[in-house]
Parts: sequence; C-alpha cells; structure tokens
Amino acid sequence: WLSNTDVCTWFGITCDGNGNVKMLHLNNNNLIGSIPNNFTNIVSQLQELDFSYNNLTGTIPATFGLYPGLNRLILKNNKLRGPVPSFNHQKTSFLDHLDLSSNQLSGTLPSFDKLILFSWFDLSSNMLEGTTPTLRTTPQAYINLSNNKLSGGVDWPTSFSAAKINLSRNEFDGIFWMPVAGDLKEFDISHNKFTKFYTL
Repeated sequence: WLSNTDVCTWFGITCDGNGNVKMLHLNNNNLIGSIPNNFTNIVSQLQELDFSYNNLTGTIPATFGLYPGLNRLILKNNKLRGPVPSFNHQKTSFLDHLDLSSNQLSGTLPSFDKLILFSWFDLSSNMLEGTTPTLRTTPQAYINLSNNKLSGGVDWPTSFSAAKINLSRNEFDGIFWMPVAGDLKEFDISHNKFTKFYTL
C-alpha cells in the first residue's frame, strides 16, 4: 500500500474499468487505529467495504450514512464505539447489507430510510439501547439484534418479512407483534421480558 504502483493492483482493492475503487476488503488484517472522518471523500465511489475482524477503535464516521452507492458495509468484530450512523438519506438507498456486530456501539438506533431494503442487518453484541427501528427487508433477510440493551415492545409493519430473526438477550418488556410472512426459518426472542406475543 506504500508503493507507487496503481492503487487498483493493491491488496484488497477492486476497481471498475475507469479506475474507481469499488470494493475494499481488508478483513482479518490486524488493522489498528480509527477510520478517518474524511474516508468517504478519499474513496468516494465505494460499493463494498469490509473491515471486519480487525482492531479498529474510535467511532464510525457519520458520513458513512451519506455514502452514495454503498450497498455492503461490514465492520463486525472490532472495538468501534459510539452511535450507529443514520442511514436515513436517499443517497444510501442502495445499502442492503449492514453488519456492525461485536463492537462497543452504544446509544439508540437511528431510523432507516424507507428506500433501504435490507437482506442482512446485524447489530448484535453491542450496547445499543432504546427501541427497535422500523426496517424494510427482503423475504430471505437475516436480522440479528441480540445481546444488546434494547427495550420496549416490537411492532413491525404488516409488510415485514424475514427468514431469520434473533432478538434474544435484550431488555424488551412490552408487546411483541410481528406478521409471519416470508420464509421464516429461525426465530429467537428468548431472554427478554415480553408481556404479550402476537403474530399475524
């Protein structure tokens, strides 16, 4: 990465025909330090970013929530802290795979733009609080919010569907209401305190 060769030949980088960096996969590379706040300016046309299984610290730049064209963001198994960025903008409507699991993220979850259609949404094993956001998902979606401090009830819209859902080991203490749609194969809401349970 410190050579004078074409950046498109560097390890972990995939470019398009015009030399624009589209994919950056540096998982399991012993990366340390923080993600710079101007990262989205440095690599402005990225579609996939995978920094998982490293030792990254600091916060996730808020500008990630405005990343145009980004469809896969994988930062799991690091030591990132602070809030989850807000992906509530038309520029991030391509985002369908979000994995920030096994970090030290805290605070409440932001809302997610109605244009985003998730196939993978994993924020498990953090320190997130508050209620669950309303999500739009594909029928085969994987949803994991386990091992946090989420509370209240769960009331997802009738259009919600997923194949795997894990909300276990939180502090939910309200009513659970979820339409049973799609091809639901795995479902875990154990180790909570739901007062009532409804499906449709």
